[in-house]
Amino acid sequence: MRRGHTLYIRNRDVAEVKQEMANYQLYRELSDKLISLEIEYAKYRRTQKAATTKKAAKPTDKNRFGYHLILREK
Repeated sequence: MRRGHTLYIRNRDVAEVKQEMANYQLYRELSDKLISLEIEYAKYRRTQKAATTKKAAKPTDKNRFGYHLILREK
């Protein structure tokens, strides 16, 4: 992390700097909320995608590793 430092602000600029700091704090809060909502929405989309793509498995001649199986009748 970066170390903190002190910056001298002239009296005439104090009100403006305080407003800028308040704006930045609001920006951080809104950014954190947006990120949380994006993560929540991504999880929701994945669950919806998984729910809609669940279909009956089709028989195949490949196993789960992708290798072809040789089926022999007895």
